[in-house]
Amino acid sequence: MFTRIMVPLDGSFRAEQALPVAARIARATHASLLLVRVVTTINDFALQSMEWPVDMQSALDQEDADARAYLTLIKDRAELQDLNVTALVAEGEAARSILVTAHDEQADLIVMCSHGYTGFRHWVMGSIAQKVARYSPIPVFILRDEAVAERAKLQDTAAPVCIVVALDGSPLAEEALEPAASLSIALSLPAPGELHLARVLPLTYTEGKIIVNNDKAITDAQRYLLLIEERLSRKYDASQLSVSSSVSLNVDVAGALVKLAETGADIASLETSEERVDAGDIIALATHGRGGVERWIMGSIAERILSITKLPLLIVRPPHVRTQHEQVTQKKTENIINDTQPMVGIL
Repeated sequence: MFTRIMVPLDGSFRAEQALPVAARIARATHASLLLVRVVTTINDFALQSMEWPVDMQSALDQEDADARAYLTLIKDRAELQDLNVTALVAEGEAARSILVTAHDEQADLIVMCSHGYTGFRHWVMGSIAQKVARYSPIPVFILRDEAVAERAKLQDTAAPVCIVVALDGSPLAEEALEPAASLSIALSLPAPGELHLARVLPLTYTEGKIIVNNDKAITDAQRYLLLIEERLSRKYDASQLSVSSSVSLNVDVAGALVKLAETGADIASLETSEERVDAGDIIALATHGRGGVERWIMGSIAERILSITKLPLLIVRPPHVRTQHEQVTQKKTENIINDTQPMVGIL
């Protein structure tokens, strides 16, 4: 379960849409909330402004005062009154400041809201949210701005919240399982949580012909998912979490996963099942699966899912991958994030 949940805010109504969901998770897990607003440093301000130094400092002081006043108003909201809430103003480049603050404050989940379809494509290409999720050592839960009905269910509906966990048979992809289970349980209370384990076997083309995975590959995938189900059933009581799984075949693995999660895939025609899978509420996936570390960054299945789904996403970075690439990540977060714009309306 989560113990400290961070919500980055930029002063926009869009970013604030993450608050009710974060509050519900915090109540269910008895976690504290950390609200963070990032303000500009004098060096960043100088690069963006033609103001004289005295005017710069005055503007920065006003920005800091406005940020603190804003967070005080947010902290005093009725929906947060029964929670342990801390509000912090951080200075510097937004993405790096969010990550540093999350580390310093020992947060174990970041909840934030995106722009939606356009925003997710921008998110993949280089926004603050993209950088946070790419380099965050803790899970990042991203909500869709335009998905009002889906977000409303996550806020206060007493019904099971089903998370579709994308798996590819690798231990790296399995790192999404525990955070997904904790999130589903928290958002489903008092009902049990739900996980659906989804494995899509890729069809391939050879000389214009589709090569179908053989029966052994399908059987192996089914057995693999059953083993994962058994592992989860030993850890979670049926009153806490129910688990199902499906194996399907598709040329477009990302598209098939999104269709399964958003609409429930009619898989009666597949050799692997004669049942229909119910639609999910959230998609969970690790940032690195079989494709390796750079595969997700450069154009993997995960990135495709980010660009086409309308559902909220839980992004998990495997801890052993994080350890292996800690120094590289630190350099990248320092170098890449320096080209971001001020944190206003861009989450």
